[in-house]
Amino acid sequence: MRLPALAIVGTGPVALAVGRAHTDAGGRVMGVVSRDDHRGRSAAAAIRADGGGADLTVVCEAEVVLVAVADAAVAAVGARLGDLSLPSECLVLHTSGALSGGALAVSNTGTGSLHPLQSLARPETMDSDPAGGLARQLRGAHWFHEGSGSASARLLVGAWGGTFHPLAVGAKALYHAGAAVLSNHAVALFDAATELFEAAGVPGAESRAPLASLLLGTARNLGAVGTPNALTGPIARGDVTTVRDHLAALRASAPHLVASYVEMARVTVTVAEAQGLAVEPAAELRALLDQVSEDLG
Repeated sequence: MRLPALAIVGTGPVALAVGRAHTDAGGRVMGVVSRDDHRGRSAAAAIRADGGGADLTVVCEAEVVLVAVADAAVAAVGARLGDLSLPSECLVLHTSGALSGGALAVSNTGTGSLHPLQSLARPETMDSDPAGGLARQLRGAHWFHEGSGSASARLLVGAWGGTFHPLAVGAKALYHAGAAVLSNHAVALFDAATELFEAAGVPGAESRAPLASLLLGTARNLGAVGTPNALTGPIARGDVTTVRDHLAALRASAPHLVASYVEMARVTVTVAEAQGLAVEPAAELRALLDQVSEDLG
């Protein structure tokens, strides 16, 4: 099936990755638009587009316009696109993870959001073909779509080597919160674990590899069996004594982490109950956590 002709607004990692994935798949990129003419032309050359520069009118020739700019610039780009005579059949998609498709506010055309749930390295950290490297990173990504143009978005994602997922209309904030809870909070949890290992006598540089290995193992288990079956550890076993020991150690050596331990332990008890934790140990754990919260004030 023929791929829609694409135009891209933006020259960051997502723009380069998608543009190169599109041309590698045999699709046509009509142009790449940047605020800086030289940057637009350089990006066009890197992804093998027809042309590039600062002239936004090139997007009028495309069937799909992909807006891959910072969140703060999406509305402004949408306003500029709205001033153009875009064909009514043109589809305009942005790649923001947080904003709804309606954030573009382009009248007379379909608008939506198409976000890759993937972290891409900055191009300058890569080899002599950064666009190609970014496109390779993008293969296998999971893409989430909200708004208009589901059929076209699904076709594009398949050509780029990804997996397409639809979102409910108006659900972008919940989707983005879920991604942030997992990815961003995992980094904060890793930092806390590193601190606790260091307090236990393991230098930070030495703890990084074993903690990363533990996290990778957990991720593999989650990918294989999901929740609640991937849960292990003292709460899953209903081991109130060990949780009490954890809290005592935290109070003594890392009191600033007690509150976060308690709140995550509460969530973990709920997951453990879904896994089959008995009523009595679940109640004991909650009572312990409630008492610690009360002590914290």
